[in-house]
Amino acid sequence: MNSGGNFGGGMNQGGGFGGPINNNGMGSVGGGMGSGGAGGFGPGPNNNGPNGGNSGNLPNGHDPKNSTQVTIPKDLAGAIIGKGGGRIRRIRNESGAYITIDEPLPGSTDRIITISGNPKQIQMAQYLLQQSVHENNNGRRNF
Repeated sequence: MNSGGNFGGGMNQGGGFGGPINNNGMGSVGGGMGSGGAGGFGPGPNNNGPNGGNSGNLPNGHDPKNSTQVTIPKDLAGAIIGKGGGRIRRIRNESGAYITIDEPLPGSTDRIITISGNPKQIQMAQYLLQQSVHENNNGRRNF
């Protein structure tokens, strides 16, 4: 983890998972693409408060205070979900985290992934999600 609160390598080149772990912040995957920017991600809005977010949809034992969100371009969702949902199931099982992938909002090109669990589960899930994107894209894009 680097000092910018990002997860994964190559973050200053505009790619990878971003955002804080375990503080309800919002990061992004592959951010800066198409914007001419150099990436760099950090905390965003708190969407897990009393008036929004997924706090009412979490299973027992998953405290919304122990969750984080990342955004992904919607064209990467297939790389994370996998054929028949197999890849996301494997990530859930290996990390022990509860993971949801929201449908994109109308007019949006991004989808929000919410990860909840203990800090170790969240970190492992972020790592496995990043690996899925890397494996699926075979170096075609800088994530």
